Amino acid sequence: MTVKELKKKLIGKINQTEDNDLLEEMYRLIDITEKDNSIYELSNEQLDAVAEGQLQFKSGQFLTADKADKDIEEWLYIAKNQKQLNCATKKNIPCLQMRLMCLIIFIHHSNK
Repeated sequence: MTVKELKKKLIGKINQTEDNDLLEEMYRLIDITEKDNSIYELSNEQLDAVAEGQLQFKSGQFLTADKADKDIEEWLYIAKNQKQLNCATKKNIPCLQMRLMCLIIFIHHSNK
């Protein structure tokens, strides 16, 4: 279907409907799309973080998906078997970072 044909069909459907909620939702979606077309500008800190990540990737400092999954399973095992997370894990992960990782992992696995 061409853009012209699609516009014609949409205009027809819009003209036929009396559903205010539907019209408001359609308008919201169009409005969001128009706003999303703007260029997102990164701060200097964000640009530095992106550059750092690119350098890490180029130098091989990244995990494969399998290695990341293995590490996640290990962290979950550690967290599950401790009554409270403490800072002395065998990977020396700071306590707050460990808690955040567990939260991210929990959310990731909950969405599967």
